[in-house]
Amino acid sequence: KNVLNSDEYLHQAVAQFNGLQKGVVRVGVFNSACVEWMPSLLKGFEQEYPNVQLDIYQGTYDDVYHWLKDGVVDVGFLSASSVGELANDPIYKDRIVCVVPKDFKTEHPGYITIEELKKQHFVTQREGCDADVNNGSYIVDDMSAISLVMGGYGVCLVPELVMRKMPFPVDIYPLEVKEERTIVLAYARGDVFAPAVSRVREYILEQFEGELNHEV
Repeated sequence: KNVLNSDEYLHQAVAQFNGLQKGVVRVGVFNSACVEWMPSLLKGFEQEYPNVQLDIYQGTYDDVYHWLKDGVVDVGFLSASSVGELANDPIYKDRIVCVVPKDFKTEHPGYITIEELKKQHFVTQREGCDADVNNGSYIVDDMSAISLVMGGYGVCLVPELVMRKMPFPVDIYPLEVKEERTIVLAYARGDVFAPAVSRVREYILEQFEGELNHEV
């Protein structure tokens, strides 16, 4: 992998020297970020850099982390809680919300308290998935968890990004206490970037400029 990565870096460097922007960049991404962001990011980047190919690798936090460590991907979307020692740039704040069945009534209009949550049965995602809430180890993907909530099996805590394009008829409540995850863009190598990887990094950071200060 190191030899292949070095060969790709060399080809990109030669292309840059000849005034071209070309190469292949592999991007690791967890589920909700892939659904919400990848279509527009891919389209916009392709228009600006048509000679740079982006290959998308979708997986859990753990998958993306190990892909970065092993050189399988060049850059990856992770949460700050899962990035470990990898070099990274924080790009987005994502509020944690509570997803409940449609007939669920909270004690206080507009939000749910910690005391209320203690009384509920939780539908939880396996550690390493993109829920960023470690309550248990049962469900692998977002859609399955939300489907069980819809069926009245319980409630779940998920980042708000998960719910943006979720088609199920459920209700969403903010928590009494503000909780959020920070999403970061992490790198296989933080000290040097191949030319095409550098372009991808710069492009993504430009798209998320100002999002960290956005009140979720």
